[in-house]
Formats: sequence, C-alpha cells, structure tokens
Amino acid sequence: MEPGEVNIANIDEISQLVDDRGIKLEDVRQAIATGETTALKLYRVDVRDRFLSRAVVGKFNVYAEYSPAGSQFLIYSAYAHRVMLAPCDKQTNGAELKKPGETVWNCYLCKVSVEEVNDIGLVYREIELPHAIGYRCPQCGLQLLSETLVMNELFLAEMMLEAK
Repeated sequence: MEPGEVNIANIDEISQLVDDRGIKLEDVRQAIATGETTALKLYRVDVRDRFLSRAVVGKFNVYAEYSPAGSQFLIYSAYAHRVMLAPCDKQTNGAELKKPGETVWNCYLCKVSVEEVNDIGLVYREIELPHAIGYRCPQCGLQLLSETLVMNELFLAEMMLEAK
C-alpha cells in the first residue's frame, strides 16, 4: 500500500490536530501505509480494529492511531518526534514496567502482548539521551512510544535540544 492510497475518512476533524502538531497529512498516511504493508503495528485488545503504527519520514518518527473504515481509515490521533529510537536487541533485561497481558496493546505481527518498558534507547543527532518508557514486543522487538510521553515529555526535550 502506498501513502497515496490511504484515504482518510475524518480528514476535516483530524486536519486541525495534525496542523497544530506540525505534521503533514501525507506523513500520517505514510505511517498508516507502513503499518498496513509491513504488519509492524500494535492493536488494541480492548477495542476492535484499532491500530498504532509508526513510520520514519525523513528525520521524523510519525505515529498514527487508526481503524480501517471500509476503503478508508478513521484516524483517532497522530503525533511525531525528531528523536530516533535506538535499535532493540529484543531483550528487556528486567526493565519491564508492565508485563505482557497488562497493557492494552498487542503486537499485530507476533500476536502477543507487548511489554511497557523503561529502557527504550533514544538518540538525537548522534547524542544518546536518557532511556524512555514505551512499548516493546518481546518477540520481534518492535518499539513504539506513547502519545502521552511524546507530547508531554519528548516534545519539551526536543525544544530544549533545538535551542542549543
């Protein structure tokens, strides 16, 4: 699936949110297309057909929380950050905050509960940053950050780093 094939059902509602967050709709489409094409996405266990996927677009990580709606997609949220995620060795080494089955997200590819961990490596322009809390699949190592973390903490950290 190509980003141009992603038709957004609620484009009028979501346009203001993505604009306020400095995200292009094309980048949100890319996040959805990546999740749909690669199956590297999370799905909610408490809500049917609700997914979270991420795409690296240039120097940004763009996330989309969405559901298929016929031939379109309904977007619930979108967020982005400049900090890159360090590669995962698929081992949490006891760094879990919540074990599999305690989060609302499962890995779509592996069909297992993800762990909420506090050891996701972050890198900004070759500088290693303190680890972050996020979600990790214990089998494939897929890592995603939550909207709360990105919007409340990472956004401020990026602004400070950009100011330097």
